[in-house]
Amino acid sequence: MSNTNLKQDINTALNNDNLKGALGRFGEAYPIAREKAYEGKDFEVIREQIAKAKSYAAENMEN
Repeated sequence: MSNTNLKQDINTALNNDNLKGALGRFGEAYPIAREKAYEGKDFEVIREQIAKAKSYAAENMEN
């Protein structure tokens, strides 16, 4: 796909009332849904767990 075609496709999508409405509703609902999904999660603990898993994987990789 050329850059010109991509720009045309983007402009067409931005002028589509159905897509505009869907994007608007998503934009309003997403922050609330994200907050609910992550409610009660301790990100520092999760970050440490991920770091440990990545470290373990890196130390135990087969070359």
